[in-house]
Amino acid sequence: MLKGKAKRSLAFVLAACMLLALLPSFGAGASAANVSYTEVDPSVIDTGAAVLPEAEQDAEQDVPAADEEVHVIILFEQKSLAKKGFSTKDLLENEKAASYSSSLKKQQLSLVDRIEREALGGEKLEIRYQFTVAVNGVATVVPYGRIEQILAVDGVADVYLEERYELDETVQPDTATAGEMVGSYSAWADGYTGAGSRIAIIDTGLDLSHPSFSEGGYYYSLGISAASFGKKISDYNLLTKEEIKKALPNLSISADKNPPKADDLYRNAKVPFAYNYVDDGLDVSHDAEGDSNGDHGTHVAGIAAANRYVPHYDADGDLYYDKQELGVTGVAPDAQLVVMKVFGVGGGAYSSDYMAAIEDAIWLNCDSVNLSLGSAAVGFTTPGEAYFDNVMDSLDETDTVVCMSAGNSGNWAEDSVNGLLFAEDSNTGRVGSPGAYENSLAVASADNIANTAEYFTVNGANYTYADGTGKTFTGGATCKSAAFTTLDKSEDKSGTEYDFVFIGDPTDPDDTAKYGGEKSDFANTAGKIVLVSRGNGVAFTDKQINADAAKAAAIIVYNNVDGFDAIYAACTKKLPFITIRLDQMKAILASATQDENGVWGGKLTVHGSGVYTDMNATGGVITMSDFSSWGVPGDLSLKPEITAPGGNIYSTRTDGTYGLMSGTSMASPSAAGQAAVVAQYIRENGLAEKAGLTARALAQSLMMGTAVPIMDPDSDVEYSPRRQGSGLGNVENAVNSPAYVTIDGNDDGKVKVEFGDDPARTGTYSFSFHVNNLTDKSVSYRLSASVLAPETVTDEESGTKFIAMNDVAVGANAVFTTDAAGYDLNGDGKLDDGDVMAILNHAAGLELLADASLADLNGDGTADEVDAQILNDILEGGSYEGKTLESLQSNDVVTVPANGSVQVKATLSLNEEGKQYMEENFSNGNYLEGYVYLNAETDAEGKLGVSQSIPFLAFWGNWTDSSMFDTSVYAEDRFNEMPHKYLNIARENYYNVKKAGSGNTFNLGVNLYANDDAFIADRTAVRAGDTLMTINYNLIRNAQDVSYVIRNAETGEVYFSKDYGKQSGAFYYTNGGYWSNTVTTKGISWRFTDNEGNALPNNTKLELVLTAVPEYYTADENGNYTGLGKGAAWETLVTVDNEAPAVTQMFFSSDPAGRKLINIAAQDNQYISAIQFLTTDGKLIGTLSPNQQTANEALSLSVNVASMKQDKVVVAVVDYAGNARAYELELGLGGDDGDEEPAVELNGFFAFNATNNTWARFEPDTAKTPETAAEADVQFASAEYVNGYTVACTTDGYLYVMQHGKFEPTPVCYLNAILIDMAYNKADGKLYAMAVLNDENGEPQYGKLVTVDMFTGELTEIGSITSDMMPSSRDGEVPQVLAISDDGTFYVINASTRNTYLYSFRLTEDGKIGELTNIGKTGFKANYLQSMAFDHSTGELYWAQFVRTSSWARPTYKLVKLDLTTGAGTALSDLPGEMTGLYIVRGQGGSTGKTDKPEKVQLTTTSATLYSGNKTALEAFVTPWNLTDRSIVWSSSDEKIATVDANGVVTAVSEGTAVITAASKLDGTVKAECTITVMQNNTTLTGIVHNADGQSFVANIDVDSANYKYLTGALEQDYYSVVQTGDMLLASGDGNLYSLDAENGYAAKELCYTGDLFMSDMAYSPNLDLTLGTYGYYLMLVDPTAENGYRGLWNLQGAFTAIAGIAYAGHDSTYNYFYMLSASGTIHLIGIAPNGDGYTLSLLHTIVTDKSLAITGQHMYQSLYYDMETGWIYWARFNGEDSSSIIAINEETEEAVLRGTFDEAAWPVVGLFASKSGAMDLDRTGDFNFSETCTLAQTELSSQDAVALPAGSLPTLEH
Repeated sequence: MLKGKAKRSLAFVLAACMLLALLPSFGAGASAANVSYTEVDPSVIDTGAAVLPEAEQDAEQDVPAADEEVHVIILFEQKSLAKKGFSTKDLLENEKAASYSSSLKKQQLSLVDRIEREALGGEKLEIRYQFTVAVNGVATVVPYGRIEQILAVDGVADVYLEERYELDETVQPDTATAGEMVGSYSAWADGYTGAGSRIAIIDTGLDLSHPSFSEGGYYYSLGISAASFGKKISDYNLLTKEEIKKALPNLSISADKNPPKADDLYRNAKVPFAYNYVDDGLDVSHDAEGDSNGDHGTHVAGIAAANRYVPHYDADGDLYYDKQELGVTGVAPDAQLVVMKVFGVGGGAYSSDYMAAIEDAIWLNCDSVNLSLGSAAVGFTTPGEAYFDNVMDSLDETDTVVCMSAGNSGNWAEDSVNGLLFAEDSNTGRVGSPGAYENSLAVASADNIANTAEYFTVNGANYTYADGTGKTFTGGATCKSAAFTTLDKSEDKSGTEYDFVFIGDPTDPDDTAKYGGEKSDFANTAGKIVLVSRGNGVAFTDKQINADAAKAAAIIVYNNVDGFDAIYAACTKKLPFITIRLDQMKAILASATQDENGVWGGKLTVHGSGVYTDMNATGGVITMSDFSSWGVPGDLSLKPEITAPGGNIYSTRTDGTYGLMSGTSMASPSAAGQAAVVAQYIRENGLAEKAGLTARALAQSLMMGTAVPIMDPDSDVEYSPRRQGSGLGNVENAVNSPAYVTIDGNDDGKVKVEFGDDPARTGTYSFSFHVNNLTDKSVSYRLSASVLAPETVTDEESGTKFIAMNDVAVGANAVFTTDAAGYDLNGDGKLDDGDVMAILNHAAGLELLADASLADLNGDGTADEVDAQILNDILEGGSYEGKTLESLQSNDVVTVPANGSVQVKATLSLNEEGKQYMEENFSNGNYLEGYVYLNAETDAEGKLGVSQSIPFLAFWGNWTDSSMFDTSVYAEDRFNEMPHKYLNIARENYYNVKKAGSGNTFNLGVNLYANDDAFIADRTAVRAGDTLMTINYNLIRNAQDVSYVIRNAETGEVYFSKDYGKQSGAFYYTNGGYWSNTVTTKGISWRFTDNEGNALPNNTKLELVLTAVPEYYTADENGNYTGLGKGAAWETLVTVDNEAPAVTQMFFSSDPAGRKLINIAAQDNQYISAIQFLTTDGKLIGTLSPNQQTANEALSLSVNVASMKQDKVVVAVVDYAGNARAYELELGLGGDDGDEEPAVELNGFFAFNATNNTWARFEPDTAKTPETAAEADVQFASAEYVNGYTVACTTDGYLYVMQHGKFEPTPVCYLNAILIDMAYNKADGKLYAMAVLNDENGEPQYGKLVTVDMFTGELTEIGSITSDMMPSSRDGEVPQVLAISDDGTFYVINASTRNTYLYSFRLTEDGKIGELTNIGKTGFKANYLQSMAFDHSTGELYWAQFVRTSSWARPTYKLVKLDLTTGAGTALSDLPGEMTGLYIVRGQGGSTGKTDKPEKVQLTTTSATLYSGNKTALEAFVTPWNLTDRSIVWSSSDEKIATVDANGVVTAVSEGTAVITAASKLDGTVKAECTITVMQNNTTLTGIVHNADGQSFVANIDVDSANYKYLTGALEQDYYSVVQTGDMLLASGDGNLYSLDAENGYAAKELCYTGDLFMSDMAYSPNLDLTLGTYGYYLMLVDPTAENGYRGLWNLQGAFTAIAGIAYAGHDSTYNYFYMLSASGTIHLIGIAPNGDGYTLSLLHTIVTDKSLAITGQHMYQSLYYDMETGWIYWARFNGEDSSSIIAINEETEEAVLRGTFDEAAWPVVGLFASKSGAMDLDRTGDFNFSETCTLAQTELSSQDAVALPAGSLPTLEH
């Protein structure tokens, strides 16, 4: 890949031969001659580009500032209710508990008063909540710096910082209701509707006036339920106002300044309690000003408990109740809702908000709680802090089921580099906190089987459809079709009827017209709706274009295969376009009629309003939602635990409406509703008492045990339990199951088995469980098991094995044993003497057995005394024909007696096939999982009972053999083309070391002095005085403890250790669309000393070990962990090397060709890293990398010095630690200062080495170390040899000609194109090239074949080669290289990072591109610039191949020979870098004569705008290049306006227009002209000028001259940016936002604290009253009233390195326009549009400035201002060092002009704003032609739109 200009140095040939023999092995040819050399100072050695940029020398992450307000929980020493021994069940009925709680609250207030006096200097604390149940403490806000003082107060036990949570964002929905999926309708029929149950909804509040939550509708339904089952409403234990009044003193909200009253909290019978926790008030609506959290809570509440009946009014105005028309009903419609709003105006939700709500829900005796919220990071299974742990632990003794959404983040790896896990890894978990907590019931999401959407009608049948109108696709394309509903022209939107027709014959499988690929297929369809089949290679867009051309009314595309996925298309026309399923099409066709022409059709009614629910949207197939988060957490527990419908749920919305949402946020309330129904079932049947369990434990057992595992339709086995838990919850099963399952050892009733890991890989796992019968009849189950493991897939190209997203069945055996099993003949649940008596009684005819065949042990057909004796003998330890006690107890059928319980022992073990599968696929182990099934048998009455299942999870292998870190280590994997990694980060897992003396920082383990071929761990070395500065690591799994140690590898002595504690691993932040927590940097600053501070001795071996421990492991009393696997630690071996290498001998000799060699013998105690040749003043000539493999090995090397031009040089030898010796010697070449160019052989392979900007000569066997023929000041993209000349094109589009061998470039012209490879055709004598041409819009067009006139540079286009012309290539692939054989056959290779192919073609008779033939696969990859050449002397084809598959992958450079018959490539040698312009010369020559006839003058610029006093240099070329005189005569048409000198430098004099002429000196009639427009503008702006002393001033700035005048003295604060907003002059600086008073000397008033966050530039839109600020790659919504100064952001990391400036540019009805400056120096026009409660950002246009204006190294201290009067964009540009200037960019012409440079005292200059008062605005209507669906091709953004993220979502900020 071509980079910027490389450091100029002579990269000579080091034809080295590493010899291990003695010195006499040196020399070839002439006798050796000793060299006189002198040791000199080694500080001259060159480290190349190994020094890290300052920005990459990472530092420790910051903690909050001392005065920053932080949310905390203060815990007190007195015991809480739970710790005091009170049961948390039925607290409100326990008077002693209530009294103790009251006394705790009084003590808390007393302690708070003490804290205010002793720790806060009298400052009052605002108590948010008081807690007494799980912990004794208060929630409050304090300055971070006061925490230590608070801890010192007597009576304070601890202080904890709170975590902040966010809503589980909803994802794009498509469908609706889900009652049938969970069996709620059937449960209602059994009388279980949730009546008497209470569901707490902890969310964004509720629309209290919604008809689905009306009190009348609730009472109406409850009355029907009660009457149906012989009850009264008063029989249900409803939450009343009186109960709330009783509970209120104990609730956490009683701590509020103005505690609410019970009368206010009670809203109605349906919603008896509603409170706004986050804002401390009674408003739980979604409408409060500043509340941007939406109606999520209303939607969630509707899923859980929306009423069955809603109020209606008849024609007479009388009220009645009926079902909601679309069937929107909650799972528990008769349950009450306890509404707890934790997201509101104050944002939310902090840990204390939802924990306080949970505690209050316990006081209010709620049966279930729903929390559809979570952390963005992967969740820990315990909060890890006493307060939170105690709150969650307290749930054990309650009757409350707490349902929490698992999250919407899918599988951990799906957004990684490869999208899948490597088979060596196991990290799938994405369940967030608090869903990952042990005592939560984590809920996954399945897609709804129904579809509620817009619809049309045919013959009375309704059909839903998929309409992609406005939908944005990957890459930014947007569907532009009009909505199908717009076809309804009726006033009331009741429907409009159209004719519809099928295109072609849908009944004929051979008819191709039905695919709509030709415009003729749509004949006679004007005004009609056409139905077209999907497929036959016809793009959806083409179908729409053809229908649009026929004037059809709309197009409906039906699927051509069975399936239920919605299909969308990026349509380009406004014609309405929808898609339907194949089964829908068949139903429509069945109702259609065929006319006389055979066309099928009929009438179709389009409905402009309303929706319809299609209950067969998936054909009954249930699938898991793609977005649903996978487990497992770090403790190897099974999460999520149950699944509920969450994908595409139609429920209640705000303002009394209904609508769709998707997410585990929707699944969790379904589970909460199920829990409420089950709670009613348990309560009304007294089952908790009967079972001896809490209602919570029994409910969880019934819900999980009766859940139905979902089968994966793509793999025919169950979805992984890590994805679905126990399966899809079914409340009908739960309330009808005669039995429940308890897992031995699980006290919480959860039906799941977690085996942990299996380090020995036994593959055998055992557990026991009880089946408990709740009925008076025995119940039987047939036992079986499904054992699963992840499926693997192998990438064909790389051979890399990945883990698929589905499981496969693996070979395993399942054995079940009970105390009785099938031989419990008397039904007492045991196998004992009673069963012997049962046989005897049967034989005597006293009491016959129900199934005598079971007792026939000897198989003689009767159960008699002999069988009784056999059984008796077996019971006493004997056996009979293989029957033993164990075998009799083992049975697949277990019978549980009435009201009895049976223990079952299950043993699951892999068979040989299963073990082989695991061993072959998972080197580091992986999951074994599945389900044990209890399949219900029919009872005596023939009724089939409710089956149950038990999910299980084991890890075959050690849980930490798979890595805790991303497995790429920078020092090692920089040599790998495709390292195993997940994060798209260039450097992963590395150390920074500061070298002694230089102060520069390097990466440990990297050769600083030469390029190695491979990494060898033993070569990693440091020396005394070096400092290990930082460790930078990439954790991919959560760790409960991260620790670091440096120890002696031989003695174990520890020199340095640090415990970093708990840390979250990297995760993809789904709501923001980026990876977070990817890199952790820890400061070390260790100087390689022992424990006494002495430098470690030479040759000390060190182990640097970073260890990360997941939650699964428990530390011993000494804090040590045992059983950790190899992946828990990242180990680095380092040698302390203080000994420099030495040269033992140097002498001259010559090779057989007579070239002079220098022979060097050297040795180091460790490894030599490089031998460098330098000039005596320290300039690098060349470097040799010995790539030494063995320590302390004597090296002997011979080096060709013929290309050196210095007579005296320095030879330096250096080791990997940086120890060096240097020697000065004379080469005896007779050279001087090296002005002469080196002579090279004119035959051979030649190419341009883009890595170091040199022309190289080589042969295939010396390609790795080529000779340097010449240096270059420019970079060449391509070259070819023609008649003794090298014709070459630069990467910026200039054509040069140079004499072959001398390489002194002569410019021909500017091409305005890039020639990426050239080839000379001997058959027709023309020069051809593969080119990138620009179209009329300036967009690059690839794959163009052109001819090149080498004399004039004229290009003639032959045609294009596209991917569809190259068989086997992929869309978008273009030819990368070009070569032509002697007979005129052209050869090209496609650019691909997967498979490249060699193609051939010939030109047709009329000179066009003929058909391409795929010769075959090359076996290599290719991207970026490279080249191919034909050796005309041998007929062989060669390729200088280059590929770099990603920014972090190691590039490969190969010289490849290609087989012209098969296309296969053979790598002959590595190349030293990216080689372009390859050509081969074999004895050829030639010359070109001169001419005196000019043909053309080319000016690269034909018009320019200057401001008076400014200059610009014009560039002109006279062609052909072989003129006797190419001089230019310059002239100006009006020197009063503009002058021009002899070099083409134009000076603007005064306002006006002048024409500059460039004419050939040989012929003045051959000329070109450039129009110069001179402007004079007196614009004055105001800004902040910093001086060299670090002071800053407000100054007026003349933007024409960059002159300035101070308006103030030195300011007290240092400002980064200033902007005039609607009511203030807003400034950012010194960790705060300020308002500046211009009338009072720009005095500053502090508005808010921003910490490390600051705005490097700001802009204000009066139209939106919106301020934007730039910060790194974030674009911020600035708000001085918000926490940290912002209320939202866009993360543009994927598009820009940094955003440097921002300026407002007016608005129209579509957008508010801003100009945004990126670090590349490019100006981007962006559009901001309101989007609901937020804003949408669109990239609309790009102005590419001169590349010299790039500011990559310094994006700070830049400022943009748009002048609305002149249309100029002003940029105060800081160069990053010591200079600032004013650049003006013309909005219309996009020309960038240097207006002036500030004097040396002024830099940088920031905060440009207008000197006028008030913020300016401009109506841009008609100025731009951007629509809301505008897209821009080839943009830097990955998609067109980005939605602003909420405040608080910003990760650790980096400047």
